Amino acid sequence: MTFLGLANFEGLGIKKSPSEAFGWYSRAAEQGSLDAQCSLGSMYLHGIGVEQSDSEALRLYSSAAEKGYARAQYNIGWMYYYGRGVKRSYDDAVRWYRMAADQGFPPALSNLGVAYQKGEGAPKSDEEAAKLYRMAADQGYHIALCNLGTMYFYGRGVQKSEEEAVKLWRLAAEEGHSDSQYNMGWAYQKGLGVEKSKHMAREWYTKAADQGHEKARRMLRLL
Repeated sequence: MTFLGLANFEGLGIKKSPSEAFGWYSRAAEQGSLDAQCSLGSMYLHGIGVEQSDSEALRLYSSAAEKGYARAQYNIGWMYYYGRGVKRSYDDAVRWYRMAADQGFPPALSNLGVAYQKGEGAPKSDEEAAKLYRMAADQGYHIALCNLGTMYFYGRGVQKSEEEAVKLWRLAAEEGHSDSQYNMGWAYQKGLGVEKSKHMAREWYTKAADQGHEKARRMLRLL
């Protein structure tokens, strides 16, 4: 039933139908599917196929998180970070992110890295941030690849290397990460870590701009 919910939500082989997805997820959640409980929580959080409700999202996430489901633990951390349905608390966000990160969940590892980099709910440490970004990047997580690339570019927590930065940005950019595509455009425009190329800069900026990246659109007008 969880798969049928996903199929209806994503339109996998059938027409997308959030309302049908909600029905299938609900039935699966009632039977104890942690994945369905978490997916149902996200539908409530974003108001997709159901009336938006932060409190109901938190209830469903909590049900799955208490049983050790990493994605739900991460989502609760996200709610604490942004103050959605709960009082905003970086300390509580980090606590939940860490639970999911301890299970190797890439988004949690990456967000925990951000917490260390910014000193939000965790001691400020570029070295720890880079370590956590690396753990998520090694699993192919695009945001972590981009963030780790930036750490290498500026030499924060790692030895400065423009070439390594571009290598990491490229990995994420080729998978469609718009910020990384923008960074690739900028690297080619300035000749940082790669041979300077206006043509390649335009190509990468265009890919980012096509996804709505405003800075990339501005750079295209200036090329």
